[in-house]
Amino acid sequence: MYKNKYKKRLSGAGGICYSHVIGWDLYESRRKLALTLGADQVYDPAALSPEVLEQMTPADVSVVMMGDDLLPGEPTVTQLMRATRKGGLLVSYGHPEQGRRFSPYVFQSRDLTMTGPVNDLAVIREKGKAVLEQVEQGGIKIRPLITHIRPFEELGQAFEQLLQHPEKQIKVIFKW
Repeated sequence: MYKNKYKKRLSGAGGICYSHVIGWDLYESRRKLALTLGADQVYDPAALSPEVLEQMTPADVSVVMMGDDLLPGEPTVTQLMRATRKGGLLVSYGHPEQGRRFSPYVFQSRDLTMTGPVNDLAVIREKGKAVLEQVEQGGIKIRPLITHIRPFEELGQAFEQLLQHPEKQIKVIFKW
């Protein structure tokens, strides 16, 4: 990811340019990492208030990964919708079995579009190849996202550690 004076290009997003990138995460270490990787602002959804949401620069595109609907107050997905510019796009991943709570009123009043991830294998392969080329050329930095490299025999211990300390793990690589 790199910045210039006016725009930010996310290489892994197919060369799409955004002028403002925000992130949300419950864990401070991940919020700090997002800032070092180029996000303009990163928030703790548990600490958001209506006043903070009003002051945010609206995002063009928001990506939600299993919003934590167990937090008190307005559902996280509704907060994310409020933080997305009118006419913006929400990309939604990782739907919990019980569904997700959000306000249809906020969704419609902001004229948002919600889409799931691309599930077309040919598109995934094409975009994946472009992403891997960017990784090889140093355009996308993945090393900061890899928090652990472990032998496959430690799979059980790794999951126990994940459950006990989710804030300390982002991506774990297992060697066969």
